[in-house]
Amino acid sequence: MACCTSSCARTALSTEADEASGVVVTQPPPTYETVVVDARRLRSIRFRINGKMRVVDAATAARMTLGEYLRENEGLTGTKLSCREGGCGACTVLLSVYGAQRRPVNSCLRLLAACDGCEVTTTEGLGTMKAPSPVQRAIADSDASQCGFCTSGMVCALTYALETGKDIEEAIDGNICRCTGYRRILDAARGIDLHNSSSSSSSSSSSSSCSSSDRNSQSTGDIEDLLTPAKLRRTPYYAPRTVDEACAIVAARDVDVVGARTGVGVSKYYDGEVIDRAPRPPVNAIMDISRIAELTRINGASIGAAVTLQDLVEYCEAQRASMDVDSGDRWSTLTAHLVRVANNQVRAVGTVGGNLVLASRFHGFPSDLNLLFHALGATATLVDAAKRSQSELSMDQVWDMDWTGQLLLRINVPPRSDANEIFLSQKVAQRHRNAHAIIHCAARFELDDSDDDSLLLTRAVVCFGGIAGGRVVRAKATEHVLVGSQLGDDVALRRALEALDAVVAAVADSDDGKSTFRRLMVRRLFYKIMLRATASRKAIAPELCLASTFSRRPPISSGSWDVEGAGGDPSQFPVSQVGIHKLSALAQCVGAAQYTDDIPRTKGTLFGAFALAPAIGKLVSVDATKVAAAKNRDVAYVLVASDLLDAGFTLELTDDADAERVLTPVGSDVRHVGERVALVLATDREAAEDAARLVVAAVDRQSEIVLTIEDAIQASSFFDSTPGELVVGDADQAMQDADLVVRGVASCGNQYHFYMETQTCRAAPWRAKGARIDVATQSIATVAATAARCLGVDSALVEARMERAGGGYGGKAGRSVPTACAAACAAVLAGAPVAIALPLTDNMAMLGSRRPHEFRYAAAANSDGTIVAVKGIAYALQGCSSDMGSLADALDVAVSIDGPYRIPNWSVSGYCCRTNTPTNTYCRAPVFFPGHLLIEQVIEAVAGKLGLDAQIVREKNMYKSGDVAIDGQHLSACTLDKCLAEVKAKLPGGYAGLAAEVAAFNARNRYVKRGLAVAPFKYAMSAATGYAARVTVHRDGSVLVQQSGSELGQGLYVKQCQVAALTLGCSMENVTVDSVSSRISTLPTGGSTTSEGNAASVRLACEKLADRMRAVRVKAQLEDAATWHELVAACADAGLDLSAYAVYDGTQKESGVLPGSQPADQPERYVCYGAAASLVEYDALSGEQNVLRTELVTDQGTSLNPNIDAGQAQGAFAMGLGYCTSEEFVWRDDGALLTTGTWEYKPVLAHDIPVVFSVSMLPDTPNKQGIFSSKASGEPAVLAASSVLSALRHAVVAIRADEVGVIRDFDTAPDVLPAPATPAAIAEAAPLEWSRFSFGQLRC
Repeated sequence: MACCTSSCARTALSTEADEASGVVVTQPPPTYETVVVDARRLRSIRFRINGKMRVVDAATAARMTLGEYLRENEGLTGTKLSCREGGCGACTVLLSVYGAQRRPVNSCLRLLAACDGCEVTTTEGLGTMKAPSPVQRAIADSDASQCGFCTSGMVCALTYALETGKDIEEAIDGNICRCTGYRRILDAARGIDLHNSSSSSSSSSSSSSCSSSDRNSQSTGDIEDLLTPAKLRRTPYYAPRTVDEACAIVAARDVDVVGARTGVGVSKYYDGEVIDRAPRPPVNAIMDISRIAELTRINGASIGAAVTLQDLVEYCEAQRASMDVDSGDRWSTLTAHLVRVANNQVRAVGTVGGNLVLASRFHGFPSDLNLLFHALGATATLVDAAKRSQSELSMDQVWDMDWTGQLLLRINVPPRSDANEIFLSQKVAQRHRNAHAIIHCAARFELDDSDDDSLLLTRAVVCFGGIAGGRVVRAKATEHVLVGSQLGDDVALRRALEALDAVVAAVADSDDGKSTFRRLMVRRLFYKIMLRATASRKAIAPELCLASTFSRRPPISSGSWDVEGAGGDPSQFPVSQVGIHKLSALAQCVGAAQYTDDIPRTKGTLFGAFALAPAIGKLVSVDATKVAAAKNRDVAYVLVASDLLDAGFTLELTDDADAERVLTPVGSDVRHVGERVALVLATDREAAEDAARLVVAAVDRQSEIVLTIEDAIQASSFFDSTPGELVVGDADQAMQDADLVVRGVASCGNQYHFYMETQTCRAAPWRAKGARIDVATQSIATVAATAARCLGVDSALVEARMERAGGGYGGKAGRSVPTACAAACAAVLAGAPVAIALPLTDNMAMLGSRRPHEFRYAAAANSDGTIVAVKGIAYALQGCSSDMGSLADALDVAVSIDGPYRIPNWSVSGYCCRTNTPTNTYCRAPVFFPGHLLIEQVIEAVAGKLGLDAQIVREKNMYKSGDVAIDGQHLSACTLDKCLAEVKAKLPGGYAGLAAEVAAFNARNRYVKRGLAVAPFKYAMSAATGYAARVTVHRDGSVLVQQSGSELGQGLYVKQCQVAALTLGCSMENVTVDSVSSRISTLPTGGSTTSEGNAASVRLACEKLADRMRAVRVKAQLEDAATWHELVAACADAGLDLSAYAVYDGTQKESGVLPGSQPADQPERYVCYGAAASLVEYDALSGEQNVLRTELVTDQGTSLNPNIDAGQAQGAFAMGLGYCTSEEFVWRDDGALLTTGTWEYKPVLAHDIPVVFSVSMLPDTPNKQGIFSSKASGEPAVLAASSVLSALRHAVVAIRADEVGVIRDFDTAPDVLPAPATPAAIAEAAPLEWSRFSFGQLRC
């Protein structure tokens, strides 16, 4: 161990006078430990932010994350705090640690104190509006930013990738974008030549990192004071430089040992903090070991505990590159597996030791490193801090370790023996990247080294993880069978598979519902590894070659978009002009775009956090005693329902009998886990959230809980016992006359909206008990009206307003109201502004999702595939209450269940299910997406029973122009046939050619199958009427547009700007679109009608102004060449009223612009059409599926903004893709939602989108029923994702076809794969008979 420093060594007896007695008391000399503790405790930290030196008190910096500091103290609000657990990437900044190459990190996890000696670069430091960085400029110019909440994090992650040459997809594997679908982001980044740019932001930051001279350049008097009301708590922070110093600190103090602290984003899912609302564990002191050089090195087979995952990946890559080895080499396997651990930001700083200790402390955590090191036979070296004695432990011992007084020093990996070694691993997760293992397997084999060609196994280690919590299970019986056998021996394989019975039996039942899947996958993973191991040494059956390979997704994806055909007449430009970008795109990229929580806070602002009910039943009491006992001076109020009632406020948000409440009062029913029971107000957000967890809500638990549609049916739990009815034609007679009747159940589940900006608002008292509310919402008018109702004041005394929101997708309409009303009530009651930004996990627990649906049907068809009738019962799951008075209709899919198919006879009834789950609401493409998925399952079932290709059945029944839809809509301009033909033609070799290739591929390959499907879709629009607009022209020529819509990333503002500029004849640069306010807005933003509806009203208002100005032009005899400013000046001099208000109500007409009302016998709406073709590949042994190609064609009419609308279609498809594949809700039996946050809920990432993804707009199809001949773009393309689900079904059918006559349990497998098609769902739909697993010809 290193010696102590000279200053520590020079100790002596000290004397101190007792002032009271005057007696001189001799003090004992300080011990070595106390000297080290004092010497290595940081008093201040010094670091740079965007090149500027900062010196901060360390004890308070240990209580604050870097993200909090950047936003609250530096005002650098470009950095967003969304999930606050390192799973979404919105908080990403660049960090150069001690002068090294800067890396991306999650600022929401990084403690500020851990930034000592570092350089931090935010998106604001990379560029400005006047001088953006190449990455910022490329994203803005490529329309790669929509809502923009993720953009600053994307900018930082991509900057790192381009500086280091890292793969773009891998660089953003920790960044979620819900809007764009990633394709534009990837294309933008690939078009940048960063190294040839003159921008200073492209250079490495290492030259400006803090040096030792920097650290000595300022005295303690320069320390920034963080002891504001926002941070009154202090935590000692220690930064030892040697192991000996670390031991001294551990021996003397109770400290949390951290390397990068990334584990806090995970541990909360295993310590009860998320699911059971347990209080956050206290932190007394922190010791950072990342500065101990001995622990940050890799010396041959020794890996220091503080080595980062990224350093380990790079070490493995270097070893792999330096050796001529086959794909079974340990370095290749480790590299491939490690890049799937966590994400780029976590790997950059997260440590090997931290991962292993996390698994040891929380036995449910499925550590990939623990599995890999087990299989490699690694050991761990620990040191007892008090005794300074080292010990070497097995990985099993490490997993069961009590870490009190112990430090992990290193992992010792045995070197590769002289024998021929094969090391392989496989991980099954919910999505390709940034997802923990559901089950994983690793194996190490040693072959007889007497002969290079030997296949004799002399040693076998086979390990499984994820089957019994996080414990690694050795398949010892299987290992015993393998030793002494030959690779490729079918008899040994069969015996080894049988010996896995013990491992299958070890799979524990779990709340996540995946135990059956894990049991299925044990033998599949083992077989895959055996195939790979054998294939690396000898030939195997050709049909098994692909099954022997691991991840087959190409590392680079590509795509294109063709919008020229949807552009408009140049005489109408800038409307419909290609190349018009979002107004705020660059501001979003450089961090200048302001969102609700970015608004500078006024002095005295309080932060709010909700206490949530832990159970379902009668609320007995709400006790804040523990909050008071904590004596946290930051906490100002704990408000319960009675406080609001005593103030004269109304709890109910609507007049409904089952109305949702701001807070649930004692004595009332708690209808779902996560219901709001109290609101804590504090001067610091963290303090409010900590205190909220100390509030104890006692609930007399309800015995019967209704969570699912099946539960609701069993309990007859419906909002209305009288079903809704839909009858078209004579279904009963058609059933009797048909050749075939197919019966089944179609379903689709929940989908969380996953807006990157959680529900956020800020309310301030205004006038007599009124309030002004800044809120992220889609329904500004509903927020204001409901807040006025709750406060008991006139609506005129409440204003709600918003500049922009970080996504919505329907989830910020009614679901934004409860939080805003709570903030308004609290602000008036406290007499101070109140800000609330929900933690993601609270957001998901409180506020519901897309409504799940189920359809129990009978479908009648003829032998040629014509479907003649459908009968059935449809169920929609609403949750525990209405959504601001809106329920799912008893038959809410009545207008959509036909999809794009003409089925002449229907008899359907429907129920709205009442459950003990949060209130569900609309989600992107509501009603139509579920209806489309349900009818597609019917199509697939009919095709299966008839033995026909599902594509034949689709095309046989597809709508044509002149048909009448199920709801009476006349399809007078149906373009389904055109879209279908276009998308088929875009496939390589055409549809027929590609289908033949897929059939040939499936015939050649066992266990790896491809699927191809083409999905037409139909989406009927609501009338885009009732939106108000006011346009004002100022004397200086500037134009202010005030309109009714919420900017959510859909390009609403730029479209209004285009219309105003065209109509007035001015430049778009003259036009400003104002923030939306309840003073003018009366309708919610949704249904993809808002952009065009507001555009119509802006057009009318501008026409009024144009008419007035035209008269002045004539009167003043201005020449045609007069400039805009000259005309405005003349109008102002003439005293002209230059402000106009208008509302498009559907009666106004203008050829090619405003269609006016339709004939009385037709609904006032048009229909969107499109088609998508998707090619997928599924590996039944690994559970991995890849979307290899998607071609999407949409009928966009004449697009208002082709660039924006194409991006909307791409993003819509990606959101639908998540719903169809990876996004699912899992409920615990007591009603707790287990899939909250980014750890368990998995939207698609860049690695999940199609490898080839192209979007085009149908040319020359102006919409005569649309405003400016346009059609909606934000929602219809969601339905296109059903093509992936159908293609997966095709692949599953191919898997099942190989097992027909052998498999015994097809009766338990679903006939048609439901949505979402998760790895578990697909595996259960495609059972395999493991007794047929073989290296050669398949046994029959």
